[in-house]
Amino acid sequence: DMLIDFVAVKVGDVNGSVTLNAGGQQTEYRAEPIELNFQYLDNAIQFSLAKTAILQGFQVEINFGSDIIAIESAISGFDQSHYTIDGSTLRLSYSDTQPMYSIDDEVLFTVNLVGGNSSPKLTSSFTQEVYLGNTITTHELRLKEVSEDTEVALSNSPNPWSYSTNLCITSPRGGDGTLFFYNEQGRLIKSKQLSLRSGTNIIELKENEFPSDGLILYKLDLGGEIHDGKMLILK
Repeated sequence: DMLIDFVAVKVGDVNGSVTLNAGGQQTEYRAEPIELNFQYLDNAIQFSLAKTAILQGFQVEINFGSDIIAIESAISGFDQSHYTIDGSTLRLSYSDTQPMYSIDDEVLFTVNLVGGNSSPKLTSSFTQEVYLGNTITTHELRLKEVSEDTEVALSNSPNPWSYSTNLCITSPRGGDGTLFFYNEQGRLIKSKQLSLRSGTNIIELKENEFPSDGLILYKLDLGGEIHDGKMLILK
């Protein structure tokens, strides 16, 4: 009998039941490690991937040293089946049937904590990996702290989209703002009033909110400070 050795990604493998390969061996990494950047916000820690690539999936287990309140993410298909929380430890395993294009330092997830600025550490009992590219290259994940970003980050995922998308606004401070949406000709389609908190804010948008498909330009006005982006609706 022939034994075929392969690495597999299991969606939502948060209970540790997946076998990494047929021989039960440790994964041999043939690509460079990838940094999972983190930065501190008010009572939360935000994580991003230090790589621009096609993201097929990732799995990670992090101990924060203080209890976890909640986890938030705007990446496509992410839900409660992709993670478990045990006190101060988060185990997360994510993959999607439609891989996303991850931009360098784009927010993957945010963890809200009791007591805020704890020190996250990867556990030694779990395989910390990220899967990138059309042919799925496996990279070891390593944590790296980055300094607080004073800029506002604005993006939506998935993009392009047809039924719904999550607009992710990351801000170092809270406050009221207004979102404006324009068609390709620059005509105002709609506006939305927002009350933002410091850290990551996620706003779900649905296709029935927009009269037509095509390119949509959006602008976020935060007290006169303007940030913009664009998205493509496919109907």
